[in-house]
Amino acid sequence: MFLFSAIAYAICSCFGKRQFYVHENGITSINLPGQGDVINARTSRTTHPKTIGLIERFLRFFDSDFDILTPYCLKTKEDVINVFKKYDEKEILTSSVSCSSTRNKPGVTSHCGCCSQCIDRRFAAYAAGLDEYDASYTDDFITNIPDNETRQRLYYTLRLASAEKAKSTTDLYANYPDEMTNAIEYWHCDNPEDSLEEIYLLFSRFGDSVT
Repeated sequence: MFLFSAIAYAICSCFGKRQFYVHENGITSINLPGQGDVINARTSRTTHPKTIGLIERFLRFFDSDFDILTPYCLKTKEDVINVFKKYDEKEILTSSVSCSSTRNKPGVTSHCGCCSQCIDRRFAAYAAGLDEYDASYTDDFITNIPDNETRQRLYYTLRLASAEKAKSTTDLYANYPDEMTNAIEYWHCDNPEDSLEEIYLLFSRFGDSVT
């Protein structure tokens, strides 16, 4: 993320721009820890609010007014997919790539179907009612779960959807105190309680989406 941000900043500097965008949904960015995908996308913190905040702080040593914009930070993956529906561009959904295992993916399909990102995408596409417009997958866990790792990732997705049975902001903070503290510190709200409330509502909508 630092490399990509440095390249983006260099291009912005050449053209007199003072901001660039990072388009990632809030669930993936906050990326609460789990056991299902410890060696893949679930361990990533590349677009975490703290990561973005620290890189932005670094870039402001060179331009004090420079901003990194994250317009999807309050969206779930279903919310992002619904953007295609809103602008009646459903047909181009298949051209987007979410898979985190593209280098190891066999065959000619664009998605492996087993990584956490593919699982999130499939749930989101069905929730948005756009599954018929979705990309193709090497493995289809809906008809056949290929291995134990995929089972674990599916389990974790369902567990995350319940947010560890969090029924309030207090529960969410109690379940993930370190993760919530890091996210709140770099969230866009001035008040920590408002930040926690936004994050809680985000994960609540994610839970509804998966359900």
